[in-house]
Amino acid sequence: EGHHCFPETRDGTLKVEVYGDFLPKRIFGRFYAFCAYLRMCWVAWRLVLQSLTSPYDVIIVDQVSICLPILRLARPKGIIFYCHYPDY
Repeated sequence: EGHHCFPETRDGTLKVEVYGDFLPKRIFGRFYAFCAYLRMCWVAWRLVLQSLTSPYDVIIVDQVSICLPILRLARPKGIIFYCHYPDY
């Protein structure tokens, strides 16, 4: 979402990889939370698989906590859960 991100992610300063873009954000205009859970779980599993070859020191999670048990399988030194209020 180019309009809802930090400038460093738009201008190429930070490398951004998108996973799960094929998963819907809504189904028939509804089920937004369910789709967010599904997307986060997909990304968490991708990170677990990537951690087998490139381990993570710290993983930062924002808003959706359902993926935390999955992320523990990546065996990072720490997981930071930052739950800020969504800004629409």
